[in-house]
Parts: sequence; structure tokens; C-alpha cells
Amino acid sequence: MACLGPLLTIGVFGCGLVKQPDDQVIVFAAASVQGAVQEVANNFQAEHGITVRLNFAASGVLAQQIMAGGRADVFISASEAWANEISAKGLANAESTTPLMSNSLVIVAHQSTDWQLDSIEQLSDLPFRNLLVGDPAFVPAGKYAQQFFQSSVNPSTERSIWESLEDRICPTSDLRRVLALVEADRSLAGVVYATDAASSESVKVIYQVPRSEVLAHYFLVRLKSSSQAANGERNADLFLDYLFRESSSKIFDRFGFGEPAE
Repeated sequence: MACLGPLLTIGVFGCGLVKQPDDQVIVFAAASVQGAVQEVANNFQAEHGITVRLNFAASGVLAQQIMAGGRADVFISASEAWANEISAKGLANAESTTPLMSNSLVIVAHQSTDWQLDSIEQLSDLPFRNLLVGDPAFVPAGKYAQQFFQSSVNPSTERSIWESLEDRICPTSDLRRVLALVEADRSLAGVVYATDAASSESVKVIYQVPRSEVLAHYFLVRLKSSSQAANGERNADLFLDYLFRESSSKIFDRFGFGEPAE
């Protein structure tokens, strides 16, 4: 595959000044929720005086970090499979996996192109150089995209869309990178979440994947506290409760996320 550059993950972000260990909660969250969760975390810190340390990356990358001993109290996964994997490894509190919200997939291109799709079967006819997707091995959105393209058949070739585009599909580390690359290069197209597309003025949606075909859900996992904070468990419970507050729900709505089951 003719792909673009090295993979990139988003690093650790802190909310405000770092306090003593007993005044913090460590949250690992899917890269696609960064803007919304950052805002909720800022509000939580202002209200409770507890520092929220945030680590954003692909859900699979975060899950592997947790399984390798990464310190975290809460995991927000864009994949139920990765959330269940953490639980199966005995790293989560019993029955702690909870649906939080949902998202949908779209195909985007640079705003300056005249590309538009009436059906997914037309995708292989577009003159893009690469179609960027999250790496299916680590990025849930990439896995959803792969499954959707594999189940969609081009009637003129009787091949799946995935097979038809195999030499132009480029797996990428996370959807933030997909979006940034499409924003910078009008020869590219990309598959991202609807919330990612809505955050950019430089790209346009050229195809909305039907929600009946793909509806991505985010799951909360309450980890067995490993942040070594004296009040780690209490802080984690406070943060989990805060995510379900009406004020937090309004933030998620504003960013374009949907209810966890529709």
C-alpha cells in the first residue's frame, strides 16, 4: 500500500496544574472523543478540585497500554471488544463496562473538491490518491469501515469495495491524523466519525454511512485503580458519575454524539 508517513498517536494531556496524587484521576480515552471529554474534564476539575490526566489514542493502543501496566482509573473505549478484553484480563471492576454514547461514520474529502457520492458503489470511481482509514487492528472506526466496505459489493466488478480499493487504502494511527491529512491534501479522502467531520471547516462529507449499517458505541470501563492515588477509587467514581450528568450530556450532544442505543 502506498501510504503516507509514520503513524502518530496523541500523547498525554493534563487539565490544569498537577496536584498531589490523592487529588487526581487518570483517564484513557479514544482519540475521537478528545474535544468533548477534555471539556467535561475541565468542568469536573473546576467543580471538584480534582486534576484529570487524559491520555488520548486509538482504543486498541490504549487497551494495550493498560494491559502492559499503564496506570489508569477510567477507560473510554470506542470498541466494545477492547473494553471486554480489559475486563477479561481482570483489570476492570466486575460488571463495570457501561455504554456512554454513539457515533456514525462518514467519508470526507477536502472542501475544494467536487466529489460527492450517491451510493457507496461509486467510491472506487473517485480520483483520490489514497483513502485513509484508521488501522483496523487498533482503531475501532477502521474496523467498522473495513467491515462495511467488505460487505458492500460493486455490481460491475462483483468485488467488495474493500478489494476494489485495496491498493489505495491507507491504514492510519487514529482519526485525528486522518482528518488532518485530508484537510491538508485535496488528493486524499478519509473515513472518520461524523463528529470529527463536524469539527473541521476544511473538509466536507461526501457520503454518510447509514446508521443501520454502522453505529459505533463508546464504552466506559471502571478500572481497578492503578494510578496509586490515595483517593483513586473515589475520584474515578466521581468522574464516572459526572460523565452522565445533564451538563455533560449537553456537551456530548453539542459535539454531535448520540445516545448509546438508538
